[in-house]
Amino acid sequence: PIMVNLGYQSSGPFEDFRESHLLPPTGLLWSSSRRRLYGVLFKEHPKNSGCEKGGVEVEEWVTTGLESLKESDHVVPEYPADEHHPGLLALQTDRTAAMN
Repeated sequence: PIMVNLGYQSSGPFEDFRESHLLPPTGLLWSSSRRRLYGVLFKEHPKNSGCEKGGVEVEEWVTTGLESLKESDHVVPEYPADEHHPGLLALQTDRTAAMN
């Protein structure tokens, strides 16, 4: 859904949001991984070409506590360095070749 500008939604109906929980809520646990994934997906997006600020933001509705869904978070992707990102077409081609 994020590729067509619908945002990311994740609810945690089975989460334990008490302050004594030992593990962080999954919404917080995976937030840095989602930022890096958004960076791979949106590195070549037209909004990112030649701009220092601005660009793509992903709207996230993620349950991280009892009152966390009052408003969405707008996450700025964490983009990989150019030498580490061959492009989405190259990544898709490599994936297809590896599956055969």
